[in-house]
Amino acid sequence: MSREKEFAKNTFILALGQFLPNLFSILYIPLITGHFSTSEYGEYDYLLTIISLLLPIATLQIHSSAFRFLIEARENKEKSKSIISSIFFFTLIVSLITVLIFACIYTNATFERIIIGMYIISDAFFTLLSYIARGLADNVGYSIASFILSGLKTMFVFICLVFLKSGLWGVLTGICLSYILAMLFIFIKEDLLSYISVKSVSLLVIKECIAYSWPMVPNNLSNWVLKVSDRIVITFFLGVEANAIYAAANNIPNILNMAKSVVVMAWQENASIALNDKDAAEYYSKVFKDMLSLIAGITALIIVSSPLLFILLIRGSYEDAYYQMPILFLGVFFGCMSSFQGGIYIAHKRTVNVGVTTIIAAVINLLLDLLLVNSIGISAGSVSTLVSYLFLFVFRLFDIKRFQEINYSYIQIIAYSVFLGAICIFSLFRTPFIYVLNALLGFIFAININRAFLLNISKKLLRKSSM
Repeated sequence: MSREKEFAKNTFILALGQFLPNLFSILYIPLITGHFSTSEYGEYDYLLTIISLLLPIATLQIHSSAFRFLIEARENKEKSKSIISSIFFFTLIVSLITVLIFACIYTNATFERIIIGMYIISDAFFTLLSYIARGLADNVGYSIASFILSGLKTMFVFICLVFLKSGLWGVLTGICLSYILAMLFIFIKEDLLSYISVKSVSLLVIKECIAYSWPMVPNNLSNWVLKVSDRIVITFFLGVEANAIYAAANNIPNILNMAKSVVVMAWQENASIALNDKDAAEYYSKVFKDMLSLIAGITALIIVSSPLLFILLIRGSYEDAYYQMPILFLGVFFGCMSSFQGGIYIAHKRTVNVGVTTIIAAVINLLLDLLLVNSIGISAGSVSTLVSYLFLFVFRLFDIKRFQEINYSYIQIIAYSVFLGAICIFSLFRTPFIYVLNALLGFIFAININRAFLLNISKKLLRKSSM
């Protein structure tokens, strides 16, 4: 199978199991915003934010090694067994230590500390098992597990809020159960019992895996700063209610992140496999151009649909959140493209470069947050997100060329960025005429820049239907 077909196949499989379930799980956004008070929603978002900071530090991002090293060991069962066993037991030990530390720091009720501990362990192990499934070339299994997780999350959140009326801690309990059941599926599907053995644990393997993964820790921390330091600063200076509004503003732009995550996951594997091909430079250049058009098109469609999506998805007193979204849309667009660039770093095993570039962007983000929060309020989060992701994207454009030949169309990049900025501005004028005009512009733009891709898909579908 050609690289392009393999990339398309993996993207399609991951989309079925990742993007579509996440879209489905968006159904619980109006449930949460409708049933939680702004202070409760702010606490919910704040708690998950802190956990997302702790886990990468504790695990040293070793799950990324599981994926990357298993790709090279797919034909060697014993080597795969050693990699999986070593990483599994390492993750188990550090997760338990993290839970104990968090229990000492978090002084709320014992029940609440137990639920948080369950969440930390289940989150860490679902991530690890997912990466193992992908490393073993089972993208179908990974996608099914993601589908199960999203479906169970939606169901449990609905039951906890609508029927049990159990509030924040009931919701977190339901999410933990979702993780546990999805993990059981992966464990059985991949027959991980045949891979996990104390005898197969190797300190040398752990050392090699950590040597690869630890530079991803500052990268992940920097990503954390880029994504959620805004919320920490806003909570500290403006309160949990302001954070709730900013968190609500991020929900619709995050739809684009869902789409991006599918493409980037497929791309990381494809880029690593294609690295040593003679035409790697030409291939990377072509895929970059295609991905720029695809992500710009998806961004445009979500921007022009945002007035309707906001009405459908956001409940409660979050009207001010709407005016943060246009800035966030642009920030997420550049963040998506910089994540795609990260796939080339991963292929070259240049995890240090990934970390350094993200750290610089994170510092910019945090400084702008602190400088602007008192003068422009929650808009400081949106502006700092846009500026930092734009910097990260531009910086990586030139940094990658130091070790990988790749051709960019700078005119195309600038033109797409200007157009997306224009429809973001139009979306602020909340009148029916502007809504319709913006929607037409967005759909025409998205179809036009992806016409070759759409025609190719149409021809394939027609051929299949005529058989």
